[in-house]
Amino acid sequence: MGYILKKDQQDLVNLAKDFAEKKVAPFVHELDQAKEPGQKLLDIYQEAVDMGFCGLEIPEEYGGLGQDYYTVAAVYEELAKVDAGVATAIAASGLGLKPVLQHGTDAQKKLYAEYLTGEKGSGFCAFCLTEANAGSDAAAGTTVAVKQGDEYVLNGTKCFITNGGEADIVCVFAMTDPSKGTKGISAFMVPTSTPGFSVTKYEDKCGFRTISTCSLKFENVRVPAFNLVGGEAGLGKGFGFAMKTLDKSRACVGALAVGIARRALHEAIAFVKERVTFGAPVSKRQGIQWMIADMATKIEASRQIGRA
Repeated sequence: MGYILKKDQQDLVNLAKDFAEKKVAPFVHELDQAKEPGQKLLDIYQEAVDMGFCGLEIPEEYGGLGQDYYTVAAVYEELAKVDAGVATAIAASGLGLKPVLQHGTDAQKKLYAEYLTGEKGSGFCAFCLTEANAGSDAAAGTTVAVKQGDEYVLNGTKCFITNGGEADIVCVFAMTDPSKGTKGISAFMVPTSTPGFSVTKYEDKCGFRTISTCSLKFENVRVPAFNLVGGEAGLGKGFGFAMKTLDKSRACVGALAVGIARRALHEAIAFVKERVTFGAPVSKRQGIQWMIADMATKIEASRQIGRA
């Protein structure tokens, strides 16, 4: 069964499959051994940008491919089957732009979409919500944004930020009125070239090493009032923007997981065909066949849940 896609959707999925197998697969081991994402990842990512994978969700009027989440999920699944890190880097860039696509002004959508379509920079974007003492409890965040004239000045730190080391622009959630809790949080688009922005740490992870997970510091980072997501109408609405963004992203996270599971099934089948016991491959053992069948069934069930 799987995804029921129209021809143009299937063509895009096939393009993603071909890209992953030819451009990513030969370097998966090399990328995973690196302590930090290097030039090879940047080269691969640039090809992904050029092919439009980083602009899947961006409407055509803003330079993207204008795909629905159904198609986007199918593409992410194919990419994750080969390397979940590369797939996550692409998905996380989309995550960073979602608040603008959902709640930004037309001028903001046009400007910031250019960061993911390759017209400005590398195509990397990041979503900056988590802090050391503010994970699920976003209201406990201490990053602040104070308005001074026609600018906002940001001060604070963020941690566990995917793409934090490569992003050209980040969506930062900061307190504009700490006395209001979640209703005092606003979202800002911040180019990482802005003075006062710095990457303070790359996490040393067990897996997913093809993407960076970083701590970021904002020290008197000044951005124009234009960078407030949604304009002045978005003041204090950042928490809602963040939650709606995460809601939109969950199905795609599931698609990434299905891709990883498909790779696990592929590797399992290859192993049981090669492993010989008592004169025959273990793939001939009925108990092993049951295990493989169970894996395939659960993968298909997961995919169908995503479709629902």
